[in-house]
Amino acid sequence: MKRTAIYVKTENRKNDYMELLEFINEHDEWSYEATYKDLYGSEPEQYDTLIDKALNGEVDIIVTDSVARFGRNKKEFLENVKLLMEHDVVVYFRQEQINTTDPHFPDVLGMISAFLEDQWEIRAEWRKKK
Repeated sequence: MKRTAIYVKTENRKNDYMELLEFINEHDEWSYEATYKDLYGSEPEQYDTLIDKALNGEVDIIVTDSVARFGRNKKEFLENVKLLMEHDVVVYFRQEQINTTDPHFPDVLGMISAFLEDQWEIRAEWRKKK
């Protein structure tokens, strides 16, 4: 069984991640382990814990909503995704319907990187206005 965790970054404490749980349940060879959740604007303690557990071999698969919600910024996203791939940890991005085992994923990273730059700039401006 592949130990599978969910990562959610949300704007409020009430985030429905049932769709992610259902996705995990569609895979007989996966076992749900835990959900890690951080609030926007807070320190991503749960994210950091999840990355550490994955790099230490305690998590095999990470399921998350989207590319834009995985990491604090573009640099961290790219560094962590590459590290996770080196450690054979698979990351599924549900909104984009892509995962790190896709043979085209390395090619897609460049396009994702450009997209993320825009997303994180928009979020940074939104946080300043709050």
